[in-house]
Amino acid sequence: MNIDSKTVGQNIARLRKLKDIKAATLALQLNMKEAAYTKYERGETAITVEFVQKVAEVLNLNPIWLLTSDVNDIFHNLQRLPNSIKDQRSNIHADDTIQGEKFNRLLESVVEINKTLVAILEKKSP
Repeated sequence: MNIDSKTVGQNIARLRKLKDIKAATLALQLNMKEAAYTKYERGETAITVEFVQKVAEVLNLNPIWLLTSDVNDIFHNLQRLPNSIKDQRSNIHADDTIQGEKFNRLLESVVEINKTLVAILEKKSP
């Protein structure tokens, strides 16, 4: 699986900001220096599945959200949700036909990414 470091880095930065967490704080929680961490966000350092998993754990997010290349719809929907629902993060609802179609395409993309991740993990298993 090829990970687009620039896109994933942008996704990480957006989700970090959405959760109102400073880069320095996230870097500290990942046990790394802020300068090293921000290189990931800018796409200057190759992003690995392991790094995505660590960031997802710290941000308490599904790692697929970080890997999905078309996350603008997710951000748009999350920003429109009331704060009580934003904290649940898994309750994204499409409010019209176009959003429903985009959400279905996103889910299909997630399924494909999950299949790829399973294949990668199976290759690493002894």
